[in-house]
Amino acid sequence: MTIFFSRQAPPLTIQIRQAVTESDLRAVYDLRSVVFREEQRLADLPMTDPDEQRSLTLLAELDGGFIGTGRLTPPGAQRLAYLSWIATHKEYRKRGVGSAIVEDLIREADAAGYPMTLLSAQTHAIHFYREFGYKPFGNIFTVRGIPHQSMSRTRPIG
Repeated sequence: MTIFFSRQAPPLTIQIRQAVTESDLRAVYDLRSVVFREEQRLADLPMTDPDEQRSLTLLAELDGGFIGTGRLTPPGAQRLAYLSWIATHKEYRKRGVGSAIVEDLIREADAAGYPMTLLSAQTHAIHFYREFGYKPFGNIFTVRGIPHQSMSRTRPIG
């Protein structure tokens, strides 16, 4: 169990674990759908992609319900590890859920020895990812009408 405290809301006790079963993956896709399709109005966005099977996907669980998710894709065709699909149910944002997921994904990437991880941040979240050592690079680009910024983090040596 991991405990997170927030000044704005009561403490949460959540468990973050790997999504491994079909039921887990269905929960991941459902949460992605709520955040990306419903909230962000990306109705035609597929909730899976070809990297799904080779990636580490995490689920944040609270009282038997799933409230957050994120994914680490190891190097492959893109040559560097990639964080993606970071999503927290809106009722639990600003309470440490997304931070805990990103921290666990970074820990996994570092433990695997990946020299660098990349992500494409929605521009409103650039500050959030900077807190984990990510630095913007390149120009802002648009994905389905939402501005994004490429960001990278180099694994600390030692």
